[in-house]
Amino acid sequence: MTTLIVIFLSFSSYDASAFFLRESFLFSSEEIVFSYCCREDRSFFATMPPSRATASSRTTTKTAFNTPDKAKTRFFCAESRRRFRSLRRSKKRRKTVTSVALLSRISAEEMRAHLHDSKDLWSTTLHQTLLCNCIEGEDDESDCAFHFQYMPMRNRIEVPRMLCEARKCKYALELVGFVPWGSDVKTTTPYGKTPTLKNYDKTKTKDLAHEKPIARYLASKLQLFGRDEDERAKIDEVYEQHWSTLRNNGLTHQGENFDMDQLLAITDREIDETPRFQDMRRVNSFSPSQRSLASLRVFDEILLQNQSMYLVGDALSLCDIALFETAYELFREESADFDIGERFNLKYLERFLAHIEDEHPTLREYMKSARRVPRYKRPGYVYINE
Repeated sequence: MTTLIVIFLSFSSYDASAFFLRESFLFSSEEIVFSYCCREDRSFFATMPPSRATASSRTTTKTAFNTPDKAKTRFFCAESRRRFRSLRRSKKRRKTVTSVALLSRISAEEMRAHLHDSKDLWSTTLHQTLLCNCIEGEDDESDCAFHFQYMPMRNRIEVPRMLCEARKCKYALELVGFVPWGSDVKTTTPYGKTPTLKNYDKTKTKDLAHEKPIARYLASKLQLFGRDEDERAKIDEVYEQHWSTLRNNGLTHQGENFDMDQLLAITDREIDETPRFQDMRRVNSFSPSQRSLASLRVFDEILLQNQSMYLVGDALSLCDIALFETAYELFREESADFDIGERFNLKYLERFLAHIEDEHPTLREYMKSARRVPRYKRPGYVYINE
């Protein structure tokens, strides 16, 4: 196997650089590419095979040792050997980080069957790719505009997926079960966290981590982030309000600011005594049910003020999709027993949900599709078979 070593030196003398070539030959290299960058002009570039490099170094070693660069040269050689060996040991892992792995594919039906057989998230062992909005038998990963990586759950990948679904965009979802995540995949992600948008800049050198940067990047790419800077700023503001309240800063749908189970169990008295979100102090004595209701009412007020059935402007955007995901789970999946819009007086939020379903059929279809990861029940993270 041919090994290519690229060496960039900033020594002030050519003799010291030649000495480094002799030291470099300690590596099993078939070719040494030597770039000598003098401090003054950085203009010299030469390519030398090992035979010439060693011959040259023999005639200049003594001179190199007698130059003021002696200590610097010794240090650089030792440090370079250490770094090269470290690089060689981590080579395999680095390739995993910077490229999109070609995994076996899994169909939506197979995914759901595996998850229900696994019972809960902690027992999932799959590590396969789900192709979405692709033509079966014709498209592969290379036809996908985006490649996501996430565990088999909704949470932090759902809004990025829905942005793609709104535009019927082809994308791949690399599903990493909890078992392979901890043993193989976690160390290959930018911060040891997920979700990840793989190879987002198409250079096979960069992955984008964390839900909010991924969502904003996709919204911008897919024209779902406003018509101008002013509209974009407002969309970002509402999206941040949704994230910090209804999403509990990304932790879960069951947290300090919003809890669906607590909301559905609210009493009539609590409803009557719940103030506006804007009138609540950050640290307060209100119940989780009341804080959840106040958080929802914020968006009902925004929809009342905008009068377009969108949160900002008159077109679908990132903040609409984020709210639609929460509202759909609350109105369509969690509260089948009663009319939550009437009970909590969230009329505009209820109309918003119906409007998005009617005007954006691709989103409506996705919410009912098999390619959507099943819900689970906390605290055991047990998948719900619906």
